[in-house]
Amino acid sequence: GINAAYMGTFRGLVGVKHFTLQQQVEHIAHFTSMVQAAHPNAKLVLIGHSIGAYICLRVMAAFHSLNIARTIGLFPTIMEMPQSPTGRWAKYLLQRPARDLFACVAGAVGLLPIWARQGIVRCVARYPPSQAPDYHRLAPHMPNYRMTLECTSLASQELRKVEELDSRIVDVLRERGEDVVLFFGQSDHWVPESVCPLLRERFPKANVLRDESETPHAFCIGHSREIAARVQEWLP
Repeated sequence: GINAAYMGTFRGLVGVKHFTLQQQVEHIAHFTSMVQAAHPNAKLVLIGHSIGAYICLRVMAAFHSLNIARTIGLFPTIMEMPQSPTGRWAKYLLQRPARDLFACVAGAVGLLPIWARQGIVRCVARYPPSQAPDYHRLAPHMPNYRMTLECTSLASQELRKVEELDSRIVDVLRERGEDVVLFFGQSDHWVPESVCPLLRERFPKANVLRDESETPHAFCIGHSREIAARVQEWLP
C-alpha cells in the first residue's frame, strides 16, 4: 500500500493559504493518477478514514479513467455530519475567532519541552497503560499553529458541506456499489445512528457494514491491528 498523507502538495496547490475540501479531493486524485501512471496495469484500492472516505468516493466518482477496483471507507463521514453527536456542538466551536484561539494555544504548547507535551497528552487523552508508547510517540508531533489552523478550517468546511449525500457519491453507490465497502462504528460520535441503516436500505448493492465491537472512531491508536485485519478481508 501507498500512503498519500506524506506525499506533500502538488504544484496546483502551492501557496494556498487554507485548503478546501475540494482541493483535498483534487490532491488525492492527482496522487492516485501518479500511482496509476507508474503502474498502468495495477488495480487500485482506495482506503479512507472518516472524511477520507468521502474524498475517496469523490475521486472514484470523478475519475473513471483510473482503474479503481475498490474503495473502502472506515468510519465514514459522508453525510449528516452536522447532526452527529459531536457535530451538533463542534460547528459552533469551529467558527472564527475560536479557530484562531485554538491555533494560538497549539502554537504555545508546541514550544514546550517533550516531557511537558507528553504530560499534556496523558492528561487529555486518559489512555490505558497499554497504549502509552503510541501516545508518547505522538507527543513530538503535536499540532503546531499552522497545522491546527488548517485542521480546524477544514473541519469547519466539512460540517457545512457534508450534510446531504453528495449526488456524485450517490451515483457511485448505485452504479458500483459492489466495489464499495463502508464500515461504520457501533457508536460513532461523528456519524448519526440513522446513517448506516439508511444507506443499507437505499443502496442494497453496496457493502454497508457495522462494527460489532466498540472500536472508537479514532481507531488508529490502540485498535489499528484489528481494523487492518478486517480491511484485509475486503481487498479484491
